Amino acid sequence: MGTRSCAAIIKDDSILMVRQTYQGNTLWTLPGGRIETDEEPSDCAIRGCSKFR
Repeated sequence: MGTRSCAAIIKDDSILMVRQTYQGNTLWTLPGGRIETDEEPSDCAIRGCSKFR
């Protein structure tokens, strides 16, 4: 799998969660992704959250 980075996005009384399906199971996670070679964890978290703008 690899090392992952994620971010907690909180607005008012809500937190952004991402629904994913993995091997037939539904999972709720924080937005983020796998850290690429030579990438900082903070940059990975920003990249993972950018699609929710």
